[in-house]
Amino acid sequence: MTGDGRPFGLAARALQAVLLALVGYGLVTGTVGLAVNAVLSLAVTFVPAGLERRYDHEVDPRLSLWIAVAATVHAVGFLGPYDAQTGLLAWYDQVAHMISAGFVAGVGYVLLEALDKGSDRVRFPEEFRLAFVVVFILAFGVLWEIAEFAGGAVGKTVTGQEVLIQYGIVDIVSDLVFNTIAAVAVALWGTGYFDDIGAIATGRLS
Repeated sequence: MTGDGRPFGLAARALQAVLLALVGYGLVTGTVGLAVNAVLSLAVTFVPAGLERRYDHEVDPRLSLWIAVAATVHAVGFLGPYDAQTGLLAWYDQVAHMISAGFVAGVGYVLLEALDKGSDRVRFPEEFRLAFVVVFILAFGVLWEIAEFAGGAVGKTVTGQEVLIQYGIVDIVSDLVFNTIAAVAVALWGTGYFDDIGAIATGRLS
């Protein structure tokens, strides 16, 4: 990691420590949903480092921090913020969705970029790129809502606690709206954060 990226890397490591602490807290208190989500979130934060080792190509440390922030915000939500109905925390779920959706939108951009640069016969205009990223995050959002419903049902059946929580139709619509806002923002201004992963994907597909 370059000197300029070191603060981002250290911040990401600190958030990984927070996630590890949440795993321990969830196990000690028997909060299954928190423990499971913290474990999965922690695993996701190691993806950039795994890509760097596998392909010997440095990933933007700002992206690593972005992933760590998204993972931590998601896991912390199971301590109570996801259930908040009043005050600033009432927006916690939407903010969490925006942070995570921005990253997922970036993944959609990487896939499109890999297809574009991986073949001389494929070229996508800018308008199509924007539309694709938005449609990609909407499709992922729908799948996530289905996963929340299924995860809640399975978790409650197996452990008596919901691993993922579904809050109803209004919440679903709200989540999809904020997902779309994040996707548009990333498509217009945030694709540069994903250039390193795009280079990896292009090399793999070409």
